[in-house]
Amino acid sequence: MKKSIFIAHNMSFKYPDQDNFVFQKVCFKISAGSTIGIIGSNGSGKTTLLEVLAGRLKPTSGHLEVQSKKSHYYCYLRQHTEKSDLLVVDFFDFDLANSPEIWPLLDHYGLSDSILYQPWSSLSGGE
Repeated sequence: MKKSIFIAHNMSFKYPDQDNFVFQKVCFKISAGSTIGIIGSNGSGKTTLLEVLAGRLKPTSGHLEVQSKKSHYYCYLRQHTEKSDLLVVDFFDFDLANSPEIWPLLDHYGLSDSILYQPWSSLSGGE
């Protein structure tokens, strides 16, 4: 059984200036090595959920368990950023040269290592 990286327990989120919840009582586990997709219409909370998983936002209620980044790498890169002139590699918060496990991951997702050295602004939304 693979170790869970994220475990959400009845997790809900709403922005302080809003009356309605973006999502409510969400429960899930994401295990190491998983490939997931988050599907929904515009404004349905996909980006907000990713912001919570990345630690940029805190759940309003419920609980999110996140395993140590030292034991697993996960990354959420925003599609729109003010730093679009930077290279993709500049968005990572760990040393790629000393992280050999990144290269098989790129291969697994059909990406070449050259993508890391492209300007962020040159990528399509799906990259």
